[in-house]
Formats: sequence, structure tokens, C-alpha cells
Amino acid sequence: QVLCRGSHPDQISPALHCTHAHQRIQQLRIKLERLRSLLCRRARSQPELSEVLRSELERALHPESTRLMVFDESVEAFRSSTADVPVLNVQRPFLRLAATHDTAFDTDLELHGAKVAGLPDADLEWLADSGAKLCAPLKNTAGDLIGLLLLGGKKSDLPYSKEDRHLLSAVASAAALCLGSLAG
Repeated sequence: QVLCRGSHPDQISPALHCTHAHQRIQQLRIKLERLRSLLCRRARSQPELSEVLRSELERALHPESTRLMVFDESVEAFRSSTADVPVLNVQRPFLRLAATHDTAFDTDLELHGAKVAGLPDADLEWLADSGAKLCAPLKNTAGDLIGLLLLGGKKSDLPYSKEDRHLLSAVASAAALCLGSLAG
């Protein structure tokens, strides 16, 4: 029997929907551990890390696109290893917004009340061109923004769930650790 949050302790009864939710969380934890292991084992360069992330997130979340943007000190900008997204200068307000987040956040311009709605037109245009609907910041151990993991919308056209956001945030943390080891 599973006692779910919100259930009254005097009324403990099997709850199929809660059991299903706990099973889904357990499945996500297993996928996360698999992703962490793959990232650390298979990525020997930033392009390889980008490809591993793309392929594994495709299996787990089914996004239309996955892009890894990494800080490049030589040009003071964030760039994609695949060069399919324009570089993003470190002075851009979108990066300041991303730096304030520790978890994945919506970048879908069509969402009412989206946090990105107040950004300058150049940043909104960059987001539209990138196709990003969800962004997970990658931070080093000092808390500095070192990358962005951008996902397009889901192929199913369904919104990303809370669990999807948690998974992406955890993957971004693992990817940040891998980036640190690649740089070091």
C-alpha cells in the first residue's frame, strides 16, 4: 500500500494513481542514473557531450530538438557545438535571466506569463530562432553559468511535465559536471 501526500493517515488505502506516480518517478530516477553514467563515460569533448545529451534526451523526453550551448571564453559568448544556433553574447539579458535559475524554466514565447516575455526583441528573436521551449542552465560548482541546455517542444505537442523539468534539471547538473571535467 502507498500513502500519498494529501491522503489522510486514518484513511490509508491502496491508491492506483499514486502507485503509478511513484513508479513513474522510480523510472525517471533509473533513466537519470543511466544518463549520468553515459555522460561521464561517453563524452570526451563538447560535441560528443552534445550528441550524447541529444540522443538520450530524445529517448527520455522526445523533444523536437536538443541544443547544448557552452560558454566560449575566446569570444565571450555562448555557442552551440553544432553551430545551428547563433552565438549568444554574455551581455544578453536572456543569459542574466538564465543565471537566476537553478532549474529548468519555460522559454516558450506562446505561454501566457512566460518569464521571457519582458526580454528585449533581440533576445526574443534569438529564442524564436533557436526553437527553445525549455531551458536548463548549466552551472559550475561556484554557481557560474557555463552552459544552457535548450529543448524544443515535445514531438507529441504535449507540454513538459513537472517530472520532465526535474529530469532535465538533473541532467543539466550532470552535464555541467562533465563540462567541468572536459575543461579541466
